[in-house]
Amino acid sequence: MTIQTAIALRGFEAIPELLRRAGVDTVFGLLGGSNTAWVAQGVEAGHIEFIRTRHEETAVTAAAGYSRATGRLGVCTTTKGPGFTNSINALIAATRGHVPLLHITGESRISKAKALGSSQEVDQEGLAGIMGVGYFTVREASELEETFWTAARAALRSGQPQILSVSDRWLDETVDLSSASPDPRPDLAPDLDSITATIDELARAERPIILAGWGAVLSGCHDQLVELAELSGARLANSLRANRFFSGHPRDLGLCGSWSPQSVREIINDADLVLSFGASLSKHTTEAGAIFGGAKLAQCETDENAKFFASSPDLFLFGDARIAADALLAEWKRRDLPTKPAPGPAPSRASVRDTFLGIDLRHDPARGLDPREVYVALDEVAPADRIVVTDNGRFIATIPSLLDARDARSWIVGNAYGSVGLGLGAAIGAATAHRDRPVLLMTGDGGFAMAMHELDAIRQASLDNVTIAIINDQLYGSDLKYLRRHGLPDTVLYQPLPDLVALAAVYGGTGHLVTSIEQLRTIDFSTPGPTLLDIRVDPEVNVREAV
Repeated sequence: MTIQTAIALRGFEAIPELLRRAGVDTVFGLLGGSNTAWVAQGVEAGHIEFIRTRHEETAVTAAAGYSRATGRLGVCTTTKGPGFTNSINALIAATRGHVPLLHITGESRISKAKALGSSQEVDQEGLAGIMGVGYFTVREASELEETFWTAARAALRSGQPQILSVSDRWLDETVDLSSASPDPRPDLAPDLDSITATIDELARAERPIILAGWGAVLSGCHDQLVELAELSGARLANSLRANRFFSGHPRDLGLCGSWSPQSVREIINDADLVLSFGASLSKHTTEAGAIFGGAKLAQCETDENAKFFASSPDLFLFGDARIAADALLAEWKRRDLPTKPAPGPAPSRASVRDTFLGIDLRHDPARGLDPREVYVALDEVAPADRIVVTDNGRFIATIPSLLDARDARSWIVGNAYGSVGLGLGAAIGAATAHRDRPVLLMTGDGGFAMAMHELDAIRQASLDNVTIAIINDQLYGSDLKYLRRHGLPDTVLYQPLPDLVALAAVYGGTGHLVTSIEQLRTIDFSTPGPTLLDIRVDPEVNVREAV
């Protein structure tokens, strides 16, 4: 890094300037004493657009949704203490979802070694450690620039949230910034021996599969993996985090894991080599190792601690997915290996759809709609250039296979932590990132109820591109099994929502009560403000039984 003439700025001016240099132009958050001055300065200088949320949890999920939809660093801010702790649930989800995110907060001085000061002090660094989130403290104004770039680099290289804790003591102090803007992107390359050994296995394999995870999306290696598949005769598949990464390619098997259709599982189980790029190979992706059968496993990852835990990989490439894919392509071509024949056709989307719809889940139309039929209808009628965002809940299991999007950055899954209520924030982030594209949020009634105050964030930000499809069984359906196990009535689970048509109007949007598939086909997705679809479904249909 070449150090040029220093620029003298006050502390509250330096933060938005550093964000500008990092290519950040959007910040999500709530204001308090720790961040008001620098946010106001950034807005006044034209460096950032500040998206106000009504809860700190949403600030984090919106920044995460923005990052997922753009591939850029997501940035959010809260004040210290209660503002920080209000964001914990979303930070855990972003950590487990591997989202490169920078959370700028205030300095809280309490720790194990220091007594409580004001009532808002809390051991933020200790909490970050429990969550597995990186924590960087700017202890002196002179440390700001170096600490900022260290935190930003850590977020982008690890694909994990990082906390930047800054003290309001030096917001009026002079900070000397260099003129440099270092590139914080990862540049990890696997060693030559790993590349050589992987090509040896790929050249021998007769039924290889190339599996893309979220790390492949982050690194942007789609074209390289497609070329490698076309040379090696491999099929293509993706983890849930990377859903639709290979959408439209004739070799694309789609989702690999516990929610895959049976026809896809059979092909994956017959593979003799699985070459994974940026996938943690969790128990869901691998069905605890069962889905890969006797295949050899080669895993490319930037986190050595993320090695496949159901069964150790046969080969491990420590490096960025795109750099590794480039190296594998170069080695294949250097050896002048022949292009292998294409495998047989992948199951069509129509056959996958018919498979899921053909499973008897004891649907009774008198109780409501079958969620699977809802997803198929939305796939047909929702705008083609949509970004799909999901919350979490039992309704989600078949959506990744039945509801399409053009690529992995247009399909944002929200179940990394198993928490409901985080989907609306992610949709706000995606809608902010792409105001020219429609965003379709799939959420349950319980998850929507937890976050519906954020309709006001949509109103304040003038987001006219958000449709919220509420899969409404009027209860916490995932918990029915616990009551029935003990022979107890399910009335305690019923929590009907208020009139959502009226609620949408309050926030300048449009609401629809949907009780038939025909109604879905008449929805106008281009009306101003948020569009709420109150879709009444059969509470007895559990789509998880279809996978």
